[in-house]
Amino acid sequence: MGIDYYSCDHCGDSFPDVRHHVWCDCGMVWCSDECADADGYNSIICKRGFDIQDGIHPETHEECYKYTCEDDCESECEDSPESNCKYCRKEDYSDTELLRFAMQYFQIDRFRLINLLNKTNKEE
Repeated sequence: MGIDYYSCDHCGDSFPDVRHHVWCDCGMVWCSDECADADGYNSIICKRGFDIQDGIHPETHEECYKYTCEDDCESECEDSPESNCKYCRKEDYSDTELLRFAMQYFQIDRFRLINLLNKTNKEE
């Protein structure tokens, strides 16, 4: 078993997967609760307003997850939110997605963009 290292999507620090970190279903990962909160992550709160921890609503002890197979594999409760962070809620986009969109929108390819940047850097 090895250790994987990730880069925090908020502060850019790298951290091992063996320490506490926050992971969204869309693939975003943060090194701490503070970075996740600062980057728009919401803890999993179901549509009925309960914090979901270990598949149980703490206030009512109702099971939030429905077990659909003999191995107790979990499928999302119908009351679970579909997304947890600003990226999967489409409130923000990664720099890569924004660049791809801008290049397509302004009809500029990588080669022309590099030449434009080089020309701008020479003028400074």
